[in-house]
Amino acid sequence: MRRLSFRFLLGALFACLGTALGLGVGLSPASAQTAPLQPLGCGSTPINDNLTFFFVEPNFDDPNVDRFVFERSLDNGTWFWAGRITDGVSTEFQASTPLPISRYRFRVFAVSADGTRSPARNCFDPPAPIVNVVAPVSCSVVQVGDDLRVSWVRDPNDEGTSFVVFIATGNQPANVLDFPSGLSLDFRTGTPGTSYRFLVSSTAAPPNETSRRVSCNPSPIVLRAEQAPATPSSCFVDVTSASSVRLSIGSAARVQDFVVRRSRNGGPFFWAGLSNDGAFSPINSFFDSGIRPGTYRYTVTARNSAGSSAPRTCGPTNGVTLGSSSAAPRTVVSCWATKASNGSIRITWTRAPGDNATRFVVQRQRNGGAWFWAGRTDPATSWVNSGVRSGTYKYRVITKNGNASSSAKNCGPSAGVTL
Repeated sequence: MRRLSFRFLLGALFACLGTALGLGVGLSPASAQTAPLQPLGCGSTPINDNLTFFFVEPNFDDPNVDRFVFERSLDNGTWFWAGRITDGVSTEFQASTPLPISRYRFRVFAVSADGTRSPARNCFDPPAPIVNVVAPVSCSVVQVGDDLRVSWVRDPNDEGTSFVVFIATGNQPANVLDFPSGLSLDFRTGTPGTSYRFLVSSTAAPPNETSRRVSCNPSPIVLRAEQAPATPSSCFVDVTSASSVRLSIGSAARVQDFVVRRSRNGGPFFWAGLSNDGAFSPINSFFDSGIRPGTYRYTVTARNSAGSSAPRTCGPTNGVTLGSSSAAPRTVVSCWATKASNGSIRITWTRAPGDNATRFVVQRQRNGGAWFWAGRTDPATSWVNSGVRSGTYKYRVITKNGNASSSAKNCGPSAGVTL
């Protein structure tokens, strides 16, 4: 029994060895296996984070072709199995990649039933460029005037060349809206009362790769009809010269520009101008120049595409007076004379608020005599009387506005200045 068992085991060992060496039980050579033909071509189309491959098979009816096998390589490294097609009909294969598609290479083989492979057909030839396309970090939508402004934050690792903004109305699928290169987009053709949803993704062309989409507003945003602006919070007028004034205008919500109107000598208000930067942004100041003599009052109205606010009357309440006017200018508040040198005297004074002055006239008296004209300034608050002879001098200042004059203001000291 032991000898029979040994012969039996020895026979089994030779049979296994013969199979491993491709020999039959009788140690006869096995028939040769024919390798499948190489696939004729392979292309791809990126869809979000997937690739759909289209290949041309050599001949699916060839009995040597049992299936097609796909492999992929990351950053030109080792090839790994990616998937297969075995139904004998399909010529498409979809590959999902955990990293940006452009970092991968793919190839396809025709494989026989016993595992014999055809030569590989590269699906990218040359390899696709390595571009790291990453979805935006975040995205938001706000209404600005009549528009919806879509803004997003770019991922610091994103190497895309532009973005794709998708828009969906109501329950409709999202469609491509635009391909901006910046980080915001103003949607200007919306219909008030309609709800919109926006999505943004990064893209690179080539290799025509697109990141996943980021929702900017999971809940639809309804475009509101724009409201008229609020009334300006304040307004004040300052005289800057004999023929010009400056308006300081407070803020107003939803404003695009300010409309300035003026009234002269108690008459009706007429258009004076606009205060903006030429691009629908308000400027909170306005200069009105080249004005004829008279007393002026101003109003300011905030405006946008939806309408205008109520007007704001500018201070001072009684308006401002320029040039020749029936309203006499105000007398200076104080005045003082001091010795500047052996032959000159300096006169300084303080103007009255809202004095409407266009110039000041300085008069002098020598040794208790008559008052004479000494000089003028247009308008300033000091003047030097030079080339003065010895004696005791007193001074006074008169405010001028056109042909009107204020009362004279005597300058100190009361005893005068002696040279």
